[in-house]
Amino acid sequence: DDSEFSFKAPIKQGANTIKVKAKGSDNKEVVETLATNFDGKAPIIKLTNADSNGNVTIDQTGAVEVKGEVKDDTTPKQNLTFTVKYSKDEVANGEIQTQQVEEPVNVSTGGSFTVKVIPSASTYSVTLVASDGVNTTTQDVGFANRVMPTKTKAKLYNISLSNANGIGSYNWIIPNGTSLDSFTANGKVSNKATEILFTKANRVKDDGSGYEDFDPIAATITKSTNANADSAFTVTLPMHPGINDFRMIVKEGSDVVLDTPVAFYFDRQAPEVMFSTPKLYGDRIFTNKDTVKFKGVISDDFAGYTLKINNLIASDNFSTDSKGKETNAQSFDRDVEVKNGEFVLIQAIDQMSSALYGRAPVVVDKDAPSVTLGIKDNDHVEANRKISVTAKDDHLKLLRVKIDGREVNHASNGLKETDIKLSKNNPYDATFADLKDLKNPLKVDVDFNSLAAGKHLITVEAVDYAGNVATKNTSAEFVVEKKSNDGHGNDHGSSSVTVNPPSASTPAPKAPESIEKLDQSLKGSLVAGEHMNDVVRAGKSNPVKLYFAGMDHAKGDTGSKSHKTKASSATSEFIKELKKNKVAYAYAYMYSSPVLLKGADGSKYVKVTLDKNGQPQFNVVIPAGYFGKHTIVLLNDKGEQLAWANVWVVPENATAFDETVAEINLKYSELHSGTGFGNGLGTGFGNGLGAGSGFGTFTGTTYVGTDGNASSGSANAGAASGDAAANGNASAANGNAAAKQKAAEKEKAAAKSAAKKMTSDLAMTGSSVIGMVVTFMVLLASGAVTFKTRRHHAHASK
Repeated sequence: DDSEFSFKAPIKQGANTIKVKAKGSDNKEVVETLATNFDGKAPIIKLTNADSNGNVTIDQTGAVEVKGEVKDDTTPKQNLTFTVKYSKDEVANGEIQTQQVEEPVNVSTGGSFTVKVIPSASTYSVTLVASDGVNTTTQDVGFANRVMPTKTKAKLYNISLSNANGIGSYNWIIPNGTSLDSFTANGKVSNKATEILFTKANRVKDDGSGYEDFDPIAATITKSTNANADSAFTVTLPMHPGINDFRMIVKEGSDVVLDTPVAFYFDRQAPEVMFSTPKLYGDRIFTNKDTVKFKGVISDDFAGYTLKINNLIASDNFSTDSKGKETNAQSFDRDVEVKNGEFVLIQAIDQMSSALYGRAPVVVDKDAPSVTLGIKDNDHVEANRKISVTAKDDHLKLLRVKIDGREVNHASNGLKETDIKLSKNNPYDATFADLKDLKNPLKVDVDFNSLAAGKHLITVEAVDYAGNVATKNTSAEFVVEKKSNDGHGNDHGSSSVTVNPPSASTPAPKAPESIEKLDQSLKGSLVAGEHMNDVVRAGKSNPVKLYFAGMDHAKGDTGSKSHKTKASSATSEFIKELKKNKVAYAYAYMYSSPVLLKGADGSKYVKVTLDKNGQPQFNVVIPAGYFGKHTIVLLNDKGEQLAWANVWVVPENATAFDETVAEINLKYSELHSGTGFGNGLGTGFGNGLGAGSGFGTFTGTTYVGTDGNASSGSANAGAASGDAAANGNASAANGNAAAKQKAAEKEKAAAKSAAKKMTSDLAMTGSSVIGMVVTFMVLLASGAVTFKTRRHHAHASK
């Protein structure tokens, strides 16, 4: 294999021979000779026509002539090159242009040379360059009769500040102070000074506005009694964060001895630092790693900053042109190595030495909490069973227990979560409270009394402040056994048979396409609403009960319907399984277009149980935003219809008056076969309720109604009568005036009954609601509330 080596060997000026010997692992030797030439001497240039300063003279034509010798002692001889570099004027397009040129110079055999050039009128020397290929010598030759002018340095006037740090001529950095918008300068000035004036510099906005001439501010000068000592002066100047420019004039009598710009670098506020991570608990940093990530944003109101975390720079920015936070804000993200028990020191320092500090102890904890669950997989428990769940850890934060995904209890330690905050205080003065209470176990009790019979899943979340999460003994599947008898001779409690709810992945069955597809024999087989009046509230869970012929009468259920619907075969089978297992699962949809409704726990199914009287019941959530008449349908998992009913939806915050109006609206829409609904106040319950059946809609302060005209001799139906067929056709009356009159009397009786119920309901709401009704009637009489009518004339056949 090829190998590399290096060595140093002594060499001398001129030719050198180096012999290299190498021996392999087989002891064979290889010898090579290297030849090299070393030139350590540069060419020598000697001028023969220069003066004692090495300068030559430019003649009247502007030409300069340089004579001399150039030698090189390199052995063996190398090729010597000799050139002259100078600036040369040329005329191009009528303008003089100066360019740098390098031209060769002829050298005789003996080494002498003569070179003559015309240099630019603005240059003051030429340069000779000699090279032997290895070493190079240059020599500048100046012009004796053309000397470069020298600038005289302005003499600084004797003025200084004792409470600011100078950074050059008449520039000062202002240290910390109390005022955020001014600075009182104290200093010394020559004892000859009689007046010092500071005038704030003008500043104009980009659009040219904002120009202002400021009046000069005179300093107060205190003369020294010692004629050889400086005078003291003081002056208060307005300041803003950043560079403050002034014009300073110093006078000695009437003479202005100094007129110069001055600048003050002013920054009284420390950098602003906001940490997003880590969070502090009890003023400590908790972690389960050997590093901690520090993230956040830093900015300064002037020239920049440096952010250090344990002396490691996390962010750095400096610019005197900064516009403050607008231009120098930047985010930082730095991982810092830590050890348990050590401290993290944070420093945020701006360029004007304003600083903020923070210091926090570090807790490194890599151990997860331990959990004692109190129940095991496949345990069978009584419904009245109670267990305790306990978690232990040196820095325990939270214990949370859920059953079937719903939280049932939790406990936590009370360490306050805070962000890292920096301050001007000495970070080593901070104190930290003892955390011994964190080692105490967290314990919660879990009661199974509210659980239905069957299989359930209990899960435990135990977390410490370092972010460790318990993974052992944190869940169990168990079975709740049948509950005891309810004391009424009926067992409506738990069943020994476990009925699991549909899984989240199980799709809901497809609903009938429209209400026209609903089984009319099942209509009215469910009753919904808090008062079991088919008035439900949008945006909340509403109770629902099922009523079927052949089931036990609901004991004490005053809100039940007066009739029972005959159950279909699918419904009968569903009720049979419900009675057997005490629990069943179904799906509820709401029309006009079918919308799947959620159960009380947010699931896509509803859980049907038996109340204490053996009546099927469930809860369903009506989505927010719905209003008016709708239809609720209950389906089994096969999509077969079990029950349905029309309901009236009101807002969640509807009053008792609103609910009563809604109930009457629903009843009249059910009594009148058209699509309308009654006005709920009995104002249209007059004559003519035959072929033209009435309906009206309460819309704010206006009733919309349909009136009709019965030709049987009855009077005009007014604002509440209408077409029973909803199409202006009188066929609903079948031409039978007697039947029409009977229907009218029946509807009138129903209206009276509804009005009586409304009055009763209103009475239950208090005088305020009665007042609302009275007010409404007054508004109606005054014309403030009106009816809009649509006319459909119907004539009954005789």
